[in-house]
Amino acid sequence: MSAISSENVLDFLSLPTKKNNTDKKDSKYEKLLSRVKALDNTLTVKKQRQAILKLIDEMLPSEPLLKERISQYDNVAQLFRTEKPACILLYGVEEDYGYSLLYLAMKFLECKSDFTIYASYDLTKISRSDANVINSVIACSGIKQIKTYYSHQASANFLTELSAKHRFEWIIINHQDRFNDVDNVKMLESLSLVQPGIALLKINDFSIDTDFEDYLLNSPMVKQLYAAKFKNSKYSGRWNILYEGDDSSENPKLYRCVDFLD
Repeated sequence: MSAISSENVLDFLSLPTKKNNTDKKDSKYEKLLSRVKALDNTLTVKKQRQAILKLIDEMLPSEPLLKERISQYDNVAQLFRTEKPACILLYGVEEDYGYSLLYLAMKFLECKSDFTIYASYDLTKISRSDANVINSVIACSGIKQIKTYYSHQASANFLTELSAKHRFEWIIINHQDRFNDVDNVKMLESLSLVQPGIALLKINDFSIDTDFEDYLLNSPMVKQLYAAKFKNSKYSGRWNILYEGDDSSENPKLYRCVDFLD
Protein backbone atom coordinates (compact mmCIF):
# COMPACT_ATOMS: atom_id res chain seq x y z
CA MET A 1 0.00 0.00 0.00
CA SER A 2 1.56 3.28 -1.03
CA ALA A 3 0.56 6.81 -0.25
CA ILE A 4 0.35 9.53 -2.87
CA SER A 5 0.79 13.27 -2.50
CA SER A 6 -2.49 14.22 -0.82
CA GLU A 7 -2.86 13.18 2.81
CA ASN A 8 -6.48 12.29 2.11
CA VAL A 9 -5.66 9.91 -0.72
CA LEU A 10 -4.52 6.30 -0.43
CA ASP A 11 -3.51 4.16 -3.38
CA PHE A 12 -4.25 0.46 -2.95
CA LEU A 13 -2.88 -0.60 -6.33
CA SER A 14 0.48 -0.21 -8.00
CA LEU A 15 -0.95 0.80 -11.34
CA PRO A 16 1.08 2.44 -14.11
CA THR A 17 0.65 6.17 -14.40
CA LYS A 18 -0.56 7.38 -17.75
CA LYS A 19 1.64 10.01 -19.32
CA ASN A 20 0.34 13.50 -18.79
CA ASN A 21 0.22 14.65 -22.39
CA THR A 22 -0.50 18.29 -23.02
CA ASP A 23 -3.79 17.58 -24.78
CA LYS A 24 -6.96 19.58 -24.36
CA LYS A 25 -8.32 17.33 -21.63
CA ASP A 26 -5.24 17.67 -19.45
CA SER A 27 -5.11 21.44 -19.93
CA LYS A 28 -8.76 21.65 -18.92
CA TYR A 29 -8.09 19.87 -15.64
CA GLU A 30 -5.07 22.04 -14.94
CA LYS A 31 -7.04 25.16 -15.79
CA LEU A 32 -9.70 24.16 -13.26
CA LEU A 33 -7.12 23.75 -10.52
CA SER A 34 -5.51 27.10 -11.37
CA ARG A 35 -8.87 28.84 -11.16
CA VAL A 36 -9.65 27.16 -7.83
CA LYS A 37 -6.30 28.23 -6.40
CA ALA A 38 -6.94 31.78 -7.60
CA LEU A 39 -10.16 32.12 -5.59
CA ASP A 40 -10.32 34.96 -3.10
CA ASN A 41 -8.83 33.61 0.13
CA THR A 42 -10.96 36.02 2.16
CA LEU A 43 -14.12 34.10 1.25
CA THR A 44 -15.90 32.25 4.03
CA VAL A 45 -15.51 28.47 4.02
CA LYS A 46 -19.06 28.02 2.72
CA LYS A 47 -18.63 30.55 -0.10
CA GLN A 48 -15.24 29.07 -0.99
CA ARG A 49 -16.81 25.63 -1.41
CA GLN A 50 -19.71 27.04 -3.41
CA ALA A 51 -17.24 28.82 -5.68
CA ILE A 52 -15.35 25.55 -6.25
CA LEU A 53 -18.61 23.83 -7.21
CA LYS A 54 -19.40 26.60 -9.67
CA LEU A 55 -16.00 26.23 -11.34
CA ILE A 56 -16.40 22.45 -11.61
CA ASP A 57 -19.90 22.84 -13.01
CA GLU A 58 -18.52 24.95 -15.84
CA MET A 59 -16.55 21.86 -16.94
CA LEU A 60 -19.57 19.59 -17.05
CA PRO A 61 -21.24 18.93 -20.41
CA SER A 62 -24.65 18.60 -18.73
CA GLU A 63 -25.16 22.24 -17.80
CA PRO A 64 -28.85 22.12 -18.84
CA LEU A 65 -29.35 19.44 -16.16
CA LEU A 66 -27.96 21.53 -13.31
CA LYS A 67 -31.35 22.01 -11.62
CA GLU A 68 -32.16 18.31 -11.97
CA ARG A 69 -28.80 17.29 -10.52
CA ILE A 70 -29.11 19.64 -7.57
CA SER A 71 -32.65 18.43 -6.88
CA GLN A 72 -31.43 14.84 -6.88
CA TYR A 73 -28.52 15.58 -4.54
CA ASP A 74 -30.87 17.40 -2.17
CA ASN A 75 -33.07 14.30 -2.13
CA VAL A 76 -30.03 12.20 -1.21
CA ALA A 77 -29.23 14.67 1.56
CA GLN A 78 -32.78 14.28 2.89
CA LEU A 79 -32.32 10.50 2.97
CA PHE A 80 -29.03 11.06 4.79
CA ARG A 81 -30.81 13.07 7.48
CA THR A 82 -33.19 10.17 8.00
CA GLU A 83 -30.72 7.27 7.86
CA LYS A 84 -27.58 9.00 9.18
CA PRO A 85 -25.03 6.57 7.68
CA ALA A 86 -21.50 6.89 9.04
CA CYS A 87 -19.60 5.01 6.32
CA ILE A 88 -20.33 5.65 2.63
CA LEU A 89 -18.74 4.42 -0.59
CA LEU A 90 -19.14 6.64 -3.66
CA TYR A 91 -17.98 4.86 -6.81
CA GLY A 92 -17.11 6.88 -9.93
CA VAL A 93 -15.75 10.27 -8.80
CA GLU A 94 -14.37 10.89 -12.29
CA GLU A 95 -17.80 10.94 -13.92
CA ASP A 96 -18.48 14.55 -12.87
CA TYR A 97 -15.03 15.76 -11.78
CA GLY A 98 -15.96 15.40 -8.11
CA TYR A 99 -18.96 17.74 -8.27
CA SER A 100 -21.52 15.38 -6.73
CA LEU A 101 -18.97 14.23 -4.15
CA LEU A 102 -18.34 17.77 -2.92
CA TYR A 103 -21.97 18.83 -3.06
CA LEU A 104 -23.17 15.80 -1.11
CA ALA A 105 -20.41 16.13 1.48
CA MET A 106 -21.39 19.77 2.03
CA LYS A 107 -25.06 18.84 2.47
CA PHE A 108 -24.21 15.96 4.81
CA LEU A 109 -22.15 18.31 6.98
CA GLU A 110 -25.29 20.36 7.55
CA CYS A 111 -26.72 17.30 9.33
CA LYS A 112 -23.69 15.88 11.16
CA SER A 113 -19.91 15.66 10.95
CA ASP A 114 -19.23 12.09 12.10
CA PHE A 115 -19.29 10.41 8.71
CA THR A 116 -16.75 9.43 6.06
CA ILE A 117 -17.21 9.21 2.31
CA TYR A 118 -14.75 6.78 0.72
CA ALA A 119 -14.76 8.02 -2.86
CA SER A 120 -13.28 5.90 -5.61
CA TYR A 121 -11.91 6.72 -9.06
CA ASP A 122 -12.15 4.15 -11.82
CA LEU A 123 -8.75 4.40 -13.51
CA THR A 124 -10.13 2.81 -16.66
CA LYS A 125 -12.04 6.08 -17.09
CA ILE A 126 -9.46 8.67 -16.09
CA SER A 127 -5.69 8.95 -15.98
CA ARG A 128 -3.93 9.02 -12.64
CA SER A 129 -2.53 12.48 -13.37
CA ASP A 130 -6.00 13.91 -14.05
CA ALA A 131 -7.31 12.23 -10.90
CA ASN A 132 -4.50 13.89 -8.97
CA VAL A 133 -5.70 17.28 -10.20
CA ILE A 134 -9.26 16.54 -9.06
CA ASN A 135 -7.87 15.42 -5.70
CA SER A 136 -6.14 18.77 -5.36
CA VAL A 137 -9.41 20.55 -6.13
CA ILE A 138 -11.21 18.45 -3.51
CA ALA A 139 -8.44 19.18 -0.99
CA CYS A 140 -9.02 22.91 -1.52
CA SER A 141 -12.53 22.44 -0.11
CA GLY A 142 -11.05 21.46 3.25
CA ILE A 143 -13.67 18.74 3.81
CA LYS A 144 -11.88 16.20 5.98
CA GLN A 145 -14.70 13.66 5.78
CA ILE A 146 -13.73 12.82 2.18
CA LYS A 147 -11.17 10.06 1.60
CA THR A 148 -10.41 9.37 -2.06
CA TYR A 149 -9.02 6.20 -3.57
CA TYR A 150 -7.84 4.93 -6.93
CA SER A 151 -9.28 1.76 -8.32
CA HIS A 152 -9.22 -0.28 -11.47
CA GLN A 153 -12.23 -2.34 -12.46
CA ALA A 154 -10.01 -5.07 -13.85
CA SER A 155 -8.35 -5.47 -10.46
CA ALA A 156 -10.55 -4.39 -7.57
CA ASN A 157 -8.28 -5.51 -4.73
CA PHE A 158 -8.54 -2.09 -3.15
CA LEU A 159 -12.25 -2.61 -2.47
CA THR A 160 -11.73 -5.85 -0.61
CA GLU A 161 -8.94 -4.30 1.48
CA LEU A 162 -11.10 -1.29 2.22
CA SER A 163 -14.12 -3.36 3.22
CA ALA A 164 -11.98 -5.37 5.64
CA LYS A 165 -11.50 -2.18 7.67
CA HIS A 166 -14.86 -0.47 7.15
CA ARG A 167 -18.44 -1.66 6.93
CA PHE A 168 -20.27 0.45 4.41
CA GLU A 169 -23.82 1.50 5.22
CA TRP A 170 -24.43 3.25 1.90
CA ILE A 171 -23.04 2.64 -1.58
CA ILE A 172 -23.61 5.43 -4.10
CA ILE A 173 -23.05 4.58 -7.77
CA ASN A 174 -22.21 7.57 -9.96
CA HIS A 175 -23.92 6.85 -13.28
CA GLN A 176 -21.74 5.84 -16.23
CA ASP A 177 -24.08 4.02 -18.61
CA ARG A 178 -26.77 1.34 -18.38
CA PHE A 179 -24.31 -1.54 -18.71
CA ASN A 180 -21.50 -0.26 -16.49
CA ASP A 181 -23.93 0.69 -13.72
CA VAL A 182 -25.12 -2.90 -13.45
CA ASP A 183 -21.58 -4.21 -13.89
CA ASN A 184 -20.39 -2.04 -11.00
CA VAL A 185 -23.10 -3.50 -8.75
CA LYS A 186 -22.10 -7.01 -9.81
CA MET A 187 -18.49 -6.18 -8.96
CA LEU A 188 -19.49 -4.98 -5.49
CA GLU A 189 -21.58 -8.12 -4.99
CA SER A 190 -18.77 -10.39 -6.17
CA LEU A 191 -16.40 -8.76 -3.70
CA SER A 192 -18.92 -9.31 -0.87
CA LEU A 193 -19.21 -5.58 -0.21
CA VAL A 194 -22.99 -5.82 -0.38
CA GLN A 195 -24.29 -7.16 2.93
CA PRO A 196 -27.78 -7.27 4.49
CA GLY A 197 -28.75 -3.81 5.67
CA ILE A 198 -26.63 -1.87 3.20
CA ALA A 199 -28.39 0.68 0.97
CA LEU A 200 -27.61 1.36 -2.70
CA LEU A 201 -28.37 4.54 -4.61
CA LYS A 202 -27.53 5.69 -8.13
CA ILE A 203 -27.02 9.36 -8.91
CA ASN A 204 -26.81 11.43 -12.11
CA ASP A 205 -28.93 9.09 -14.21
CA PHE A 206 -31.79 10.94 -15.89
CA SER A 207 -32.50 8.32 -18.54
CA ILE A 208 -35.58 6.10 -18.72
CA ASP A 209 -33.55 2.89 -18.65
CA THR A 210 -34.63 0.45 -15.94
CA ASP A 211 -31.73 -2.04 -16.12
CA PHE A 212 -30.36 -1.04 -12.71
CA GLU A 213 -33.66 -1.61 -10.91
CA ASP A 214 -34.49 -4.68 -12.99
CA TYR A 215 -31.22 -6.31 -11.98
CA LEU A 216 -31.66 -5.53 -8.29
CA LEU A 217 -35.32 -6.37 -7.83
CA ASN A 218 -35.84 -9.41 -10.05
CA SER A 219 -36.19 -12.86 -8.50
CA PRO A 220 -32.97 -14.90 -8.21
CA MET A 221 -33.92 -17.11 -11.18
CA VAL A 222 -34.78 -14.17 -13.41
CA LYS A 223 -31.70 -12.34 -12.15
CA GLN A 224 -29.48 -15.17 -13.39
CA LEU A 225 -31.13 -15.01 -16.81
CA TYR A 226 -31.05 -11.22 -16.82
CA ALA A 227 -27.29 -11.30 -16.30
CA ALA A 228 -26.97 -12.80 -19.77
CA LYS A 229 -27.64 -9.30 -21.14
CA PHE A 230 -24.29 -8.37 -19.65
CA LYS A 231 -22.41 -11.45 -20.82
CA ASN A 232 -19.23 -9.47 -21.47
CA SER A 233 -19.00 -8.52 -17.81
CA LYS A 234 -15.95 -9.57 -15.83
CA TYR A 235 -18.13 -10.04 -12.74
CA SER A 236 -20.89 -12.58 -12.27
CA GLY A 237 -22.52 -10.88 -9.29
CA ARG A 238 -24.42 -12.90 -6.69
CA TRP A 239 -27.82 -14.21 -7.69
CA ASN A 240 -28.79 -15.02 -4.09
CA ILE A 241 -28.79 -11.42 -2.83
CA LEU A 242 -32.27 -10.03 -2.23
CA TYR A 243 -33.03 -6.31 -2.47
CA GLU A 244 -36.09 -4.24 -1.73
CA GLY A 245 -36.83 -0.84 -3.18
CA ASP A 246 -37.84 1.94 -0.82
CA ASP A 247 -41.01 3.28 -2.41
CA SER A 248 -40.91 6.34 -0.17
CA SER A 249 -37.68 7.45 -1.87
CA GLU A 250 -37.59 8.89 -5.35
CA ASN A 251 -34.96 10.42 -7.64
CA PRO A 252 -32.87 8.63 -6.64
CA LYS A 253 -34.58 5.54 -5.33
CA LEU A 254 -32.97 3.74 -2.41
CA TYR A 255 -32.51 -0.03 -2.62
CA ARG A 256 -31.68 -2.09 0.44
CA CYS A 257 -30.06 -5.49 0.64
CA VAL A 258 -32.39 -7.45 2.90
CA ASP A 259 -31.18 -11.05 2.83
CA PHE A 260 -29.01 -13.78 1.35
CA LEU A 261 -30.53 -17.01 0.10
CA ASP A 262 -28.74 -20.23 1.02
